[in-house]
Amino acid sequence: MTENSSYYTISNVSKKLNIPSHVLRFWEKKFSFLKPKKSQSGRRYYSNQDIVNLEIIQDLLHNKGYTISGAIRYIRNNNQLEHNKLDQLNINNEAVVKKINETSDLILNAKRILDKYSL
Repeated sequence: MTENSSYYTISNVSKKLNIPSHVLRFWEKKFSFLKPKKSQSGRRYYSNQDIVNLEIIQDLLHNKGYTISGAIRYIRNNNQLEHNKLDQLNINNEAVVKKINETSDLILNAKRILDKYSL
């Protein structure tokens, strides 16, 4: 896939991060929030967010010397990368956008009423 693509195959990610593909598959089992999309044939497709998550895991394990269980605890304790947290943020954003749209509609209706009775 191209550099601007939304999804990358496991081989692309492996080359980009210099991490063997079997390690990426292993990390998926250990870090529950790593869930690349899979095609019907089982081929993995990583999003840009998945790649950011992998870079953080790689930094914790390879640069900062964490064990896998230590990295999991670190991420959990620092509320980083938690899949449920990311989903909740998306839901919260959608709710905010919905409220903004509703408020905009109310303001437009109020403006129409005021314009109707203005001199």
